[in-house]
Amino acid sequence: MISLLGNAIDTMENIEYGILIAVVIDAILLVSIAASDSKKKLNALSYIIAIVLLVPLAYQMSRLIGACHVSETASAINDLVGAVSPTLSKYVSSATSESVGWFIFRRVMWSVLFSGVAGFCIYVTMDKKRTRSHGAPAGVQTSRRYTSTTSRRRR
Repeated sequence: MISLLGNAIDTMENIEYGILIAVVIDAILLVSIAASDSKKKLNALSYIIAIVLLVPLAYQMSRLIGACHVSETASAINDLVGAVSPTLSKYVSSATSESVGWFIFRRVMWSVLFSGVAGFCIYVTMDKKRTRSHGAPAGVQTSRRYTSTTSRRRR
């Protein structure tokens, strides 16, 4: 029982996993936004917004991982209480699972909100790709007719 609580309170592990998950989510967000519009490219401001997103996202993900550990621990405690007193077990389990479930839902929703706002800001701040200097889009060849000076003289 004591080791089970010790695992639930290992905050450094929660923080590390939260940061790792936030970095993965941030990278997926950047790649998906960059791939969504081929006419735009990411710029320095886009990357700065993505780095700023890491802070609240890592915080929310760390708390989410901790809540998942608490949910597992609460389930183990409910099993123990159920073995001692079945009547008391249904009151403890419903209150605990409901509050932990609501907490997890809020962490997920805040993370979705932060990612959505940051994704919108990244998309808005992206630069348009430049076209060729003579105005033709990339991949289109233009033909120009040049006449040499010697051919003009013969006419």
